[in-house]
Amino acid sequence: MTEMTPRKSCLAALIVLSTLLIVSCGIGSDEFPQTKATEFPSSTPTEFSSNNVTLTPNPPATALPDQSDVQYQCLDIRDENLQSLPTGGTLILGGKLDLNVRSLESLLFLNLKSGDEKVLLPPEDLLSTFSVSPQGKYLAYEVWNGGKSFTLKISDAEGNMLISIDVAKDWYSFEWFDDENLLIEDLGEKNNPFILFSPFTQEQSILEAYFAKDTDIFSDTDLIYYWGFYMYHKNVHDPHLTRTLYPSSNADYDPVVVLRDLVSGEDLAAFPTYAGFGVSPKWSPDGEKIAIGLNTNTSAKIDGVNAYEIFVIGRDGEILLSTNLTALSKTIYTSYLSWSPDSRYIAFRYTTDSDINENLELAVLDTSTNQITNYCITNNIDDLFFGSSYDSAPIWSPDSEFLLIETLEPETQARNTLIVDIGNGQAYLVRTGFAPIGWMK
Repeated sequence: MTEMTPRKSCLAALIVLSTLLIVSCGIGSDEFPQTKATEFPSSTPTEFSSNNVTLTPNPPATALPDQSDVQYQCLDIRDENLQSLPTGGTLILGGKLDLNVRSLESLLFLNLKSGDEKVLLPPEDLLSTFSVSPQGKYLAYEVWNGGKSFTLKISDAEGNMLISIDVAKDWYSFEWFDDENLLIEDLGEKNNPFILFSPFTQEQSILEAYFAKDTDIFSDTDLIYYWGFYMYHKNVHDPHLTRTLYPSSNADYDPVVVLRDLVSGEDLAAFPTYAGFGVSPKWSPDGEKIAIGLNTNTSAKIDGVNAYEIFVIGRDGEILLSTNLTALSKTIYTSYLSWSPDSRYIAFRYTTDSDINENLELAVLDTSTNQITNYCITNNIDDLFFGSSYDSAPIWSPDSEFLLIETLEPETQARNTLIVDIGNGQAYLVRTGFAPIGWMK
């Protein structure tokens, strides 16, 4: 999901306008400490009462190595014919950016194989929320009519309009659940349930959020910068609707996140967060595991030091692997996690600054080898097109081999959309002055 234009004044205050992105490609790998992800043996989590969360399936302290590899593969940016790339599909780019309202006035459909382009210029005022379906078949987006009304539109990869629907007044942000249904936030009901809505049949059902405790202790501000699309609903559902991750607390009111089996109605495992409720929880497309950034500093509430690692958790609550980024620095913050379509890679950003909004570095974790690759691109939050309160995660190609990202040239302030070949460290200029929206088949 990509959220552009907020409907609530409280959200508008959170949006940060663009400033400067610094691209650093002259750093050698021998100048850094080394680290990589650590794999843990599978284990069966112990059951516990959700009203008094005491179980925390922590990995043994001896399981983490002192140091391992972070591979640095600084990008060589090329201006070449994109039709020669060994990938395909259609890129969706946003043009004529209005930074004041965080919206677009056009969409560009760019076919990588044929080179064909189509620009969508709707007669309405502005384009807002965007989402490409998991299999890359459909693009859903909203048209914002000057704050008066919203219209949901569905198109195919050629830019052909398929459906146009007036949006209910309390329906807020959305993203595709599968290639047939959207998840839509309903801010007009208690606990902000999701609406599972098919734009093709108009059928809809309600997905209520589960909480083990009074939801008043989980205020929106605790999650709004960290859970992205799930900041109001506060339940992160797997693609099969059989598991969910939700925020809770233990007997001492320390924050934890809990994995729940929606079929049996049992909580499977709880994980301490020590500060907040974790960052950017995302289920893999195959629904077998969930990734989340968790603060591992047990004194975080006292000293305020961030020591976030990425944890990959199996659907039964077992910890499959964890990064060891704190070998780079005592202070680490991870954010903007994005699974590849084949459920193998996790693209993310991390910073060693005490300010979590500064110097976020682009990296990819290969969960099959536990290898982390840093691509020598450093952003500040303000550089990211969608701002700190929205999901600015990198966009994957359908074949899981390329990323679609945006950079900002320091001298000209020009925004460039790039394709990154994660295998060889090459980057290719797509367009200047356009923002990446999605990658369709």
